[in-house]
Amino acid sequence: MLLDENISGWESKGIGKGYGRISIPRLLSSYNAISGNISLRVKVGKESYYQWQIERSLNKINASEYDYLSLYWYGKNEGKEYVVRILTTSGSILYTFIFIDDWTGWRKVYLPLKLPNGRYIINGITITKENVGNPTLSSITKTEFKNSAKCFNLANSFLIDRIAFEHAPKIYIKYTRYTLNYRCVSEFKIYVAVDNNKVLLINNTCPTTYNNKAVEVRRCHINKDSFELELTYSAIC
Repeated sequence: MLLDENISGWESKGIGKGYGRISIPRLLSSYNAISGNISLRVKVGKESYYQWQIERSLNKINASEYDYLSLYWYGKNEGKEYVVRILTTSGSILYTFIFIDDWTGWRKVYLPLKLPNGRYIINGITITKENVGNPTLSSITKTEFKNSAKCFNLANSFLIDRIAFEHAPKIYIKYTRYTLNYRCVSEFKIYVAVDNNKVLLINNTCPTTYNNKAVEVRRCHINKDSFELELTYSAIC
């Protein structure tokens, strides 16, 4: 657990002094919490930085057995991007996640540790994974959280709760036939995670093009009792 009832161990800093209009954030406790009694309030005022960042140093944590880093974020539905980075022993080799705040209130953000780089929608949240180098989960030295450089000068109060490495029960479904442009194409794979009896379609390896034509998902249905998955694809000319 990296953050829950105790906010100690977290530090804050500003990035780009002299190029912006925001301050180094103050880290406070808030009673607006979804897990336990308090959450972390990141209060950003006005000064001369263009990005704020909070971070926590770790003593070479081995997170190899875990499937994702999760956190609760209090959304403002402003469409802004936020960045979470997980650094390994070599500071230049890291996991990078970007998520878009497009909801209001508390929502759990799932950051998949073992999926390849790419763009995903998990729990209704758009997440982009952009690893640098070949990071390993066996020696994690720091986690960082900041506003994206694309969304600079964000002066406000931000709420974060319960940051943790977690396991996810998984179901691996291999579906071997689907019809695309009247042809039968073999084998694509679906990766599904389950959390609190909620099924999350995390990733599939279906192609986005076939014979130079775009592919669109026409139907995707998950039966949460039997975990049946039905996908219908068609080609768009």
